[in-house]
Amino acid sequence: MRRPSVLLVEDNAQLGSVLRRILVHLDFEQVEHLTTARAALVALRTRPAEVLLLDVSLSPVDAFPHGFAAAREIVRLFPATRIIFTSGYALGDLEPERAGFPVAHFLLKPFTPSELVATIHRAANGDADSR
Repeated sequence: MRRPSVLLVEDNAQLGSVLRRILVHLDFEQVEHLTTARAALVALRTRPAEVLLLDVSLSPVDAFPHGFAAAREIVRLFPATRIIFTSGYALGDLEPERAGFPVAHFLLKPFTPSELVATIHRAANGDADSR
């Protein structure tokens, strides 16, 4: 099975490092971990990724107030990149920040490596999660 390229945006450095190691161990060829959405925008300009794993609750040091705001800009600039949102909060609890932004892929933390891989493949193939 082909492994899509993945850009991981997670401001928790320890969690980001663990997720990156899991994906590399599972033979994903291009896996990059960044801690801010601003860094992801810069990286996507030079190293396009098929799938973006994006933490909804990014640190306030980022240029965006939350992951949905960053996603709006990413979708505008890189419409081919599929976004998987991650959060420790249920999607329904994020509605004020989401403000109707369409979410095709969402992983509630904590999630298993198999859930991660399955969601990445669904996103890369253009299949929406069932909700």
